[in-house]
Amino acid sequence: MAAPRASVAVTVTRAGLTVAAAVALTRVFAGRSWLFAMVIAAIAPPACLVWAERHRWPAFVRVGALTLVGVWLSAFVADPGTTVAGVPTRATIAALGHTLGRGPHTLRVAIVPVLPTGSALVLAFVSVFVAAALTYWIGTALDAPIGAFAPSIALFIVVAAVGQGDWVLPTSLYALASLAYLLALAQSDLVARRTWFHAAAPHASRLVAGGTAIGMVAVATALAAGPSMPGAGGSPLLDYKGGAGGSAGSLLSAPPPILSIRDKLTLGPIQELFTVEAPRAAYWRVIALDWFSNGNAWGINKAAEVSASKLVDPGDLPPSTAVHQRFDIEQLDPHWLPAAYRPVGINLTAARVVPESLTLLIDSKQELGNLVYDVDSEVPTPHTAQLEQAPFSNRRKWARDLQLPSDFPETVRELARSITANAHGPYERAVALLQYFRSGAFTYSLDTNLGDSPNDLTQFLTKTRKGFCEQFAASYAALARAVGLPSRVAVGYQPGTVDVDGLYHVTNRNAHAWPEVWIEGAGWLPFEPTPKFAEPTLGLGTGGPSAVQPGAAGNSTTTTSTPSGVKVPPTIAQPKDPGQLVTPTPLASRHHVNPALVGFLVVVGAIVLGALGFVATAAFTLWRRGRRRRHDKDPRRRVLGAWNEALDHLRTAGVPPRPSATSLEFALRYAPAHGAGRAGGTALMELARLQSAAMFAGEPPSDDDAKHAWEEADTITSEVRHNIARLTRWRRRLRQIR
Repeated sequence: MAAPRASVAVTVTRAGLTVAAAVALTRVFAGRSWLFAMVIAAIAPPACLVWAERHRWPAFVRVGALTLVGVWLSAFVADPGTTVAGVPTRATIAALGHTLGRGPHTLRVAIVPVLPTGSALVLAFVSVFVAAALTYWIGTALDAPIGAFAPSIALFIVVAAVGQGDWVLPTSLYALASLAYLLALAQSDLVARRTWFHAAAPHASRLVAGGTAIGMVAVATALAAGPSMPGAGGSPLLDYKGGAGGSAGSLLSAPPPILSIRDKLTLGPIQELFTVEAPRAAYWRVIALDWFSNGNAWGINKAAEVSASKLVDPGDLPPSTAVHQRFDIEQLDPHWLPAAYRPVGINLTAARVVPESLTLLIDSKQELGNLVYDVDSEVPTPHTAQLEQAPFSNRRKWARDLQLPSDFPETVRELARSITANAHGPYERAVALLQYFRSGAFTYSLDTNLGDSPNDLTQFLTKTRKGFCEQFAASYAALARAVGLPSRVAVGYQPGTVDVDGLYHVTNRNAHAWPEVWIEGAGWLPFEPTPKFAEPTLGLGTGGPSAVQPGAAGNSTTTTSTPSGVKVPPTIAQPKDPGQLVTPTPLASRHHVNPALVGFLVVVGAIVLGALGFVATAAFTLWRRGRRRRHDKDPRRRVLGAWNEALDHLRTAGVPPRPSATSLEFALRYAPAHGAGRAGGTALMELARLQSAAMFAGEPPSDDDAKHAWEEADTITSEVRHNIARLTRWRRRLRQIR
């Protein structure tokens, strides 16, 4: 009874290696809601494979079943709401394809700590699942218990590289898991018994010593290399978040602030980020996201980044009001420089600008701090009559700012058209969309896990109708593009709190996002669809700008993440001559890729890659096993290895081993009786004689005996290959891999 218990202990502690490595994701993800999913990812593969082995499933069936389980669990993690009683539907596969497709983008732009949702969660789940499967496979099929450390070590070091925060607990936990696994291996080795056909020298001490050394090297590598790798607070050894250089289609490699809005609004203590000295309140705009990807995510195109000295001359601007600001940055995200839109001058020599969106930035991989600069802005101040008379924009000229993803939901297009059915002109359409969000049907809440997939967009607009500024701004911009309005998503900060010093004090809780719409003759104008918020400069469609002005002590006003008291939006006046509304048709996408097809192809690709990996691994395992047997330094072991090699090939001919029989009995009676044919003739008898002599003779076999044994084994192998079809032979050989 001791051996089975030892085997269970090895299996459990081996799975514990992956669990311990996965727990290190506490340095990557915010909160602990992801932990259960990672534990499932770590224990599901060994549990499935143990169950399949006990039911004697062929190896290729096990691989296929494990792949299906992995795809099913990954799809459930990606979007559980689309399953029916846990069974994936077409929408689930589409969501999985979309999520995996966004994986590279997430790896490039994610900011630690990352919210455990969407692509980040699915990528982590898949990584842990694959590591757990490889750990079990190496430890069992390859018969390399120490090699089983490799996948979990790789996972641990990668997590250490990209994570941040406390590393003592994860490292200690992995060290304890490694020690438990080594002790289980040592115990299992002590209770192992030799069989009639296999003899090996004791190697428990070498096993434990080698395993301890590898475990110590793994921990030391993680401790030494982790802090110096990208994302861990040191200088990057590899800039894995880099974009595509300066090519025309490159995206800014620095993470867009929209990815951290929720973190700023919910995580950590309230911290002052910067102060602003200005004569009036404004949204302190940090970035404008004008690129809408096929992943339904907003980004920025940085291809034309130039020196900020090339900002446009104020004389070329539409009607506007000059606003001078002085920013005193205490701690802010790398790269981005806040300013009221539209900036026309900055006294920071190193500042650069993206001309298309007038996004100000500075090359810095560290947080900005102790930085003071002045900005001159021309805030647009168009007249209402001018806005109402503005024509529609030229669709060809503004094609990029009207572009929608190929998988953009048709239901959302129809919704946008119905909302603006009674609106004439671009301004009226923009206000109609604004009223849709501010009509009372939507609720502002930070308690939402919506992502940016097409299904999430539809769900937010038609079902949940609950979210925070990120959902409102992105959804408004998407609807605006659907009805022919050039739009983008601006990210930055609310005005903040006016203190006794007359400065606007801005904290992390003032992080905000809002849409901007292009109106001919007026330029890019801010709109505020988030309920209960009021845009402080124009207040278009919300009853005018909010009153946030510098004042004396005791008369401070603040715009926080949950302001109140905004006036009811006015109703759009009906035109005097109502007629048939002609809605501009959005540009047709040149390429349409069905997300369900993408998900299906991902699943098929995963299965094919898994099958190819299995065949390659199996072939390597068999080759390595034969090579070790043939080239052992001990002649006695080479003779025994030749006998075992012959038994393996006889098994592919349909002759199973007979543990209760001696080697001579097996060769003389058992093998011929079970169809060994010519493979069970003289060569097998001679090999059986050599094996018996190696096991029981007083004198060890010579090198010539070992060479002769392998010649007989090769003869048996040649006979099996000649008489058994290749497919049958390989299928039976693969079953021998445990």
